[in-house]
Amino acid sequence: MKSVFLNRTALSIEKLDPPYNTLEKRTTDKECISIYNEAQLMAGLDPIVVKAVQAYFSKDESTICLVKISDTSYAVETILSEGILLATISANGRIRGSLRTDDGSYKAIPNLENDTSFDTTAFIVGFLPILREKFPEVNEILENLETSSNHLEPFAAKDLYKLSDSLEHIFTDRRFDTDEKGGNIALLEENTIEHGGLCYNKVLAGCPTILAESHAVNEDDNLTVAEARKEFAAFSSEFHWEEDELAFIPVFEDDFVVPNETLKIARRYVLSAGEKRPMVNFMWRGVTAYGKSTGVEVLACILNMPLLRVTCNSNMETQDFLSDFVPNTDTAGDAPRFKHIESNFVKALTKGYIVEVQEISRIKDSGVLVGLNEYDKAGSIIPLVDGSYLRRHPKAMVVYTDNVGYNSCRPIDPSVIRRMSFIIDSYDLPKEKALARLELNTNVHNHGILEKCYNVWLKIRDYCYTKGITDGSISLSELEMWVLSVKLDGYRNFRQNCIECVIAKATNDLEEQDEIITGVVDLYL
Repeated sequence: MKSVFLNRTALSIEKLDPPYNTLEKRTTDKECISIYNEAQLMAGLDPIVVKAVQAYFSKDESTICLVKISDTSYAVETILSEGILLATISANGRIRGSLRTDDGSYKAIPNLENDTSFDTTAFIVGFLPILREKFPEVNEILENLETSSNHLEPFAAKDLYKLSDSLEHIFTDRRFDTDEKGGNIALLEENTIEHGGLCYNKVLAGCPTILAESHAVNEDDNLTVAEARKEFAAFSSEFHWEEDELAFIPVFEDDFVVPNETLKIARRYVLSAGEKRPMVNFMWRGVTAYGKSTGVEVLACILNMPLLRVTCNSNMETQDFLSDFVPNTDTAGDAPRFKHIESNFVKALTKGYIVEVQEISRIKDSGVLVGLNEYDKAGSIIPLVDGSYLRRHPKAMVVYTDNVGYNSCRPIDPSVIRRMSFIIDSYDLPKEKALARLELNTNVHNHGILEKCYNVWLKIRDYCYTKGITDGSISLSELEMWVLSVKLDGYRNFRQNCIECVIAKATNDLEEQDEIITGVVDLYL
């Protein structure tokens, strides 16, 4: 089924600006065909995509305004014959839109299946930053197009064909699904627009007239640990830890960059301390090896708070969060061989530490965490192993971190979700941050090697996704081990180390491994 956002009658190739108005509608050139096009026979040029690319890279001169509302959502604004189009596009596929008429009122966008003449270029502009994060091929094409734009050169025809083909198959094959139904776009409410619901923190193209700038605190500050510790110095000065407690506060280099997610949690936690319902319970979900646990360590570092951890398993019970069963080293007389001690969870809650609870979706019984509901507020009564009780410290913080996408992950009870002050979902790291992390963790400073390995790793991951090879792991950890192995081999054996560190962990099926080697490694490495 064709996407309602593409192949519109609103624009034809002949109406494009030169030199694009003389391009053929279709090509059989293999360099122009997307990897998502399984037939690999031909690619078509969509004038809507060409126009969107021009707007996307026109920056301040663009007639379509694109703004970033958050890490996962964008808004567009442009003038059409029907009125001023305003729309929001989110990474989860949620789309809202409306038309502002001359009298200032708002009306719904016409059905895009019935009205094929409606110009959807602005929607494609809004999709581009999301799709380049989700699909390596789209990112690679846009990087090529951006290079051409920066050098004031015309866009290469093969990149325009390939991007048109890529978007066509991403949408029609539902690789990226939206909540558009039968051509209907849900209404972007007037209240949302007029009362600040579309406040942005960054303009990516054009000049907004209706969309309003946000004056909220921007978490995308790229603060170093030293700068963040200075920001929270007044708060952390209230703590007076014993010598043995100081050992549980993580230490990072002063120039280590604090993750944006960590800053968001720290600021909400500190700023809400005087509220009736302070923010003290958080959840951070995302793909494995994103850096969630490291982010929690940095959180403890910049707030100067001890950090303890609890790692969940499938057989955990509620009692496992309250006490640990350990060998008794005092074996005099008839002393039992094992004894109960307070768990890290209880220690952190009663002493005012941070506790990270890892992998909560691995617990078989979703009711286990429900049993902790009574301990989610400051001042809650917590039972100790000796039968006595203590109250939850007002500054104790719980951060639940969870990997997503594994078959072994289980649903989390809604009552547990309700206890969270907010939830952060983190998926792909932007390329520049991934490369910075790769350099930091491997101590390899040759940017050419880092870029080479990163690009091949991306192509392997994209190939596996396209072919449905999802049983293994293709995370940044695999990339780091590949680069480290190359380093240890004297910067040799790129191919063999790629097979051992990346491909062998992507799948244990030898035929699938051979497919990846032939389809990616032999072509790009």
